[in-house]
This record gives sequence, C-alpha cells and structure tokens, in this order.
Amino acid sequence: MVNCTDAAPANATSTIVPVEVTWNGTAWSTPVDCEWDCDDNFVINGTADGCEPDPCDPNPCSGGTPVCLADETPEGYSCYPDYNVDWCIVQFPKAVEGALLGDKVDLYSRVYIPGITTVTADAIDLHPLLKVQFGGAPVGTPVSEWEADTWTDATPNEGYGNDDEYMVLQHTLTIAGEFDYTFRYSVDAGQTWTVCDTEGNMPYDPAKLGFASVNRIFAKWPLDTDFIADGSATLVDDAVEVTNFVGGSGIGAITWGTNGAFASGWSTGALDLNDYFQVSMKVKDAFAQNIVIDNLLYGERRSGTGIRDYTIRYSKTEDFSSYTDLDSFNVPDNDLTRTNRFDNIGDIVVAPGETIYFRFYGYTSEAAAGTWRMINLSFGGYYQDI
Repeated sequence: MVNCTDAAPANATSTIVPVEVTWNGTAWSTPVDCEWDCDDNFVINGTADGCEPDPCDPNPCSGGTPVCLADETPEGYSCYPDYNVDWCIVQFPKAVEGALLGDKVDLYSRVYIPGITTVTADAIDLHPLLKVQFGGAPVGTPVSEWEADTWTDATPNEGYGNDDEYMVLQHTLTIAGEFDYTFRYSVDAGQTWTVCDTEGNMPYDPAKLGFASVNRIFAKWPLDTDFIADGSATLVDDAVEVTNFVGGSGIGAITWGTNGAFASGWSTGALDLNDYFQVSMKVKDAFAQNIVIDNLLYGERRSGTGIRDYTIRYSKTEDFSSYTDLDSFNVPDNDLTRTNRFDNIGDIVVAPGETIYFRFYGYTSEAAAGTWRMINLSFGGYYQDI
C-alpha cells in the first residue's frame, strides 16, 4: 500500500484514503485519483477541486423560513418553512399473511402535512423537502434499529382531500419469516423522520405496525423443459429431500414439455386409485424442527377430451393405506391453463424423518386419449419448533 501524493484541495483534512498499486512483473499499476476527506464544514462534490463549502452550514435561513436546503439556485440554497407531519398511516394492506417467497405486493400510505399536502385538494403536492420511504424488519426490532438498506423510496399516487397517498408497487418478498413494516416521512430532506402505524396514531404505536408473514418454498417442480428437462424439483429447502414428479401405473408415460408435464390414459369414469401424478417430501432426519405445509401452488390444463374432475390427497404412508383429501375440483370444459393457489390448506405438520406424499387424481376423462398436464407445482410453509 502507498499513499497518494497529489496536493490536498483547500479546506481538506490531512487524512487521505490509501491507494493500492500492484506490480505485474514489468511495471507498477497506475493509482486511482486520491480521495480526500473533507472536514465537517465541507462536502465532497466529486469534481477536481475536491471540496466546496456547504451553503447551509452555518444556516443562512431564519424567521418564517428557517429550513435550509442546498440546491442549484444561484445562491446555492433555498429557505423553507418548518413543516410538520401532523398525521400519517399505513393505509393498505395492514397485514400480508400467508405470502410466499418471491410474491410481489403493492403497499400504500397516506399523510397530512399542513402547507404541503394542503396546497391542492385531491391531488399530490410534491415538495423538495419531502421524502417518503417504506421499510421492514424482523418482528419486534425497534424501528430506530432498522438498517439503512431496509428503506426504499416510495412514489406519489393520488391526493385524497388534504391527504396525499404514496405507494411502493410490486415489492418483492425475498426473505421468509415474520416482519414488521411501515412507511416514514421526512419534511427536512431526510434529516429526521416521522414513522406511521396502521391506525394513524401520532406518535406511532410500535405494536401497530404492518405485519407480514412470508412462507418459505419447500420445493418447486417447474415441469417445464425451458427450466429443467424432467420431473426434478428446484428451489428445494434445506430441511427436506424430495422425489421427482411421477405418474401412477394406470396412466400413460409422462411427456415433458415447455407447457407442462402431461399424460393420457385417465379414467373415463370414477376416480381410479392408479391414475395420478405424485410428488413427495421427506424432512431430513437431522433437521431440528417440524415443517408445516400450508400453501399449494400449481397450474393445470386438460386437452379437449381430457379429464373433467380431479382430487388432491396426501398421506404419510407410501401406499396411501391412510390418506386425507385436500379437495376435489370440477374442470371447465376448455383447454385453458388454470393457475391455482391455496393458502392455509390445513397446516400439515411433517416431523423430522417423516415423508409426505401428494397425489393428484384425474378422472371422468372425455376420452382415454385425452390428456391432463401440470406445471409449476410448489409447496410452501414454515418451520415449527418441536
């Protein structure tokens, strides 16, 4: 490591960031430009002259407009009134429950700020000092301790009387667990923040923040040759071992395609115990918790002469000598793909060492040659202490 030796910009401290150079056997690499630290009275502007005065330090604003904000005006700053967030709320949703990893959710908040949101009724009033953010953290974490990267900027939506609404659209749920979430508002360009709850309390009640429970995906079978060539599973959780997607002895061989896995030979009458698709999951012997399955997601489609009914069953015995019916469905008389999602399917508890089998029985096919297919099959849920 060597220290760069170019001259410090005016008003910089003597502290500089070390610069690394390397020897390639022939010559030393060229160091990057030195990065000087500015003292408390100056800010780095990223240009060759290094540092420039902060126009708001000391504060040139006073009287009825005491808040200073650096900007591109000739003076380099503007003065504004000292605004206050009188009211804000997590508008919708108040809770997000039974969601799966990867789900996307739209979230909304409303705020009342005299002098800002009151300028134009039923319309959004923007202001240089106003910042709005959405964030979340594991349940019970004090908002003051949420990490900086927890927060993301919200965007304006609509005005409602003297209230303005802000939103975060298509927010992706990337971590499983239980979380608090909220919006926060700043009327001094991010120096201080006002946090909202789901009831509009001012100050906010930490027990009334938004709540989200995000289930993990235990396993997903894409059944799509654009992703995987056969009936193997992907996104397999560390807690489980899974089998491939297979068919019962009463149906024809499964064909793998870009639009799902399909087979013919389904019963043209009542449910036949040999006519099914099947997957299974085993909780690893050494895993220290139960898994609880409470979410099922899949797509299915019949051909023009395919099945008209199907039943979903699960069992902890491989031969289904005992089983539980999840549900039975009548299939519309068309060949459209239907995406089916079921949350809170019964909190199916599977202990370490146990295997659970799921079968999808198709029947009342309009012809033996008619086909039925499935695509994007997954099971979700959460861990449970033993």
